[in-house]
Amino acid sequence: MAEVFEGYSVGAGGFRRRVAIKRLTAADAGDPSMLRMFLDEAHICSALHHPGIVAVLDFGVVDGAPFQVMEYVDGVNAAEVLRRLAASGRASIPEVLGLHVCRAVAYALAHAHEAADADGPLGIVHRDVKPANILLSWNGDVKLADFGVALGRLRQERTEAGHVKGTLNYMAPEQLTGLAVDGRADVFALGCVLHTLITGVNPISAMSTSLALLGGVEPALEPSLPEDVRSIIETAIAGEVQKRFASAQRMAEALDVAVAARTGRDPRLDLEELLATLRATPSAPKRGALDQLLDIAFVQRPDTARDFETVDRTTKTHRDAPPTLALRPSDHVAPAPLVANAPIPGRTRRLLPTWFVLAPLLAVLGFGAWTLRRPPVPVAGSPPSPVSVTTSSPAPTFVSESPAPASAPPVASAISIASAIPIASATSVAPSRPPAAPPRATASHPATSTAQMTGSGFVAFRALEGATRTTIVVDGVARGFAPKVLELSAGTHPVSYVSGSGAVFGATQVMVRPEFSRASPAVIDVAAGPD
Repeated sequence: MAEVFEGYSVGAGGFRRRVAIKRLTAADAGDPSMLRMFLDEAHICSALHHPGIVAVLDFGVVDGAPFQVMEYVDGVNAAEVLRRLAASGRASIPEVLGLHVCRAVAYALAHAHEAADADGPLGIVHRDVKPANILLSWNGDVKLADFGVALGRLRQERTEAGHVKGTLNYMAPEQLTGLAVDGRADVFALGCVLHTLITGVNPISAMSTSLALLGGVEPALEPSLPEDVRSIIETAIAGEVQKRFASAQRMAEALDVAVAARTGRDPRLDLEELLATLRATPSAPKRGALDQLLDIAFVQRPDTARDFETVDRTTKTHRDAPPTLALRPSDHVAPAPLVANAPIPGRTRRLLPTWFVLAPLLAVLGFGAWTLRRPPVPVAGSPPSPVSVTTSSPAPTFVSESPAPASAPPVASAISIASAIPIASATSVAPSRPPAAPPRATASHPATSTAQMTGSGFVAFRALEGATRTTIVVDGVARGFAPKVLELSAGTHPVSYVSGSGAVFGATQVMVRPEFSRASPAVIDVAAGPD
């Protein structure tokens, strides 16, 4: 929903502070719900003042796009650390550092959970604690970030009943099922983070494990964990809320003891040394063949070698940042090509001939891409192939407001559920693949003929990566965005999808059976449609 830039806050007397600027994308700035979520994050973070929480310093709007000015953390997130370690052959970070990082986050959460103003407690719950939202600076600082889906009294955007917000692989059972949550939901997520950091494996990464947890089956932990660490994780990720740490403060205190038992040195120094081995040297922006064809160059301001200015040569209109903000793309985001308004010595710049050459090429490429990606045209008189689905996983609608994990299964793969839960298979809907053949009826749900079916059943349309907010069309009627759970009358229903760009794709038929209950609905994975 947003893009992040590195920038500088500039003031009188040469004052200059490095900041991060989080700007709502143009597409989402026009969505009232997204706008309220963005404002909510700014309101909630502005009420928190803790060294372990990324601070929001200012808020504003430029050219209709809201932005937050935030504390700049020069480093990487914990998920990126695990990725870089894996690339070097190491599965996890040292045990004491995992304990230290989670201890810092636990104290940050304790501050957020206990925050209050003149009107009373703010009731803040982060709801999305995961490695990607834990920032580690090159100097060894640990910061909790991204309160975009946080719960709190200051929040204007309310979660729709039956929906859940957060990241599935770190959700507590009560959050997964859409029930009321408090700070102990964050404790649960932090326990999963601790196990992930020191073993490289999330104890509830499999959907079957999450569902089994709902049935009272506790997740299996890494056997090699020391007893004190195992005890902390088991308490944090207990399925029953009452069995967990009573607060993030209690968990932080337990982590204090575990860290003290392992080192007498400040773990921050060890974290700084580990990050130094992973730090990549930033490279200069690369110039490709298309840049040369378009005659595009990077231009530096005369007053500093670090700030970029954008000028449109064709209109001579400057697109500068506000006077107090000197923007440049962050080190973590590839800089965009910038067009110069002054000729480069030794080179003749003429745009008109370039476009005469480029326009036919782009037209051919665009037509080819459209031809390859458009959905197949159905033959008149032949109905779409039916898709028969069996009962599957959980009742709630899955709304994940963060990118899907890299370990997500392929589009057409089936989801295996623990033996205590009804066996299920999910049929993915993708514009470029034919629907899967109807699976055989299982013993737990014998086949029922269409003529015998009455009543209704529940179908969960689960959004895969990139498919969030895809419109679901059932019986020719738009029924809302994916992900969503719908109650449909028993029988066959034509289903199709509409992408954000308005393209219709994935036309098929779904057989709904009365045994598809709200507690055990059919699940259909909705893939991203054509752009």
